[in-house]
Amino acid sequence: MPLPHPWTGDDYEDGFPVTLITELTMMAVSNTIREKPQWWLKYKDPEISAKWKQEIESAGLERHERYRLGEKE
Repeated sequence: MPLPHPWTGDDYEDGFPVTLITELTMMAVSNTIREKPQWWLKYKDPEISAKWKQEIESAGLERHERYRLGEKE
């Protein structure tokens, strides 16, 4: 029996969901931070938070991260 084709089928929702490159990059940055030891404590430290924000800025995602955190521009 052949494998089903991933993008075609009988149903409208068949196939893989679309994920934007920006979204994938944001998830990667978020995962990088959450992989750090005791990140849930360290994010409250202003010095460490500033360092992480620099990492986000260097990835070109500052605007997206502000949106995710609910900050106004």
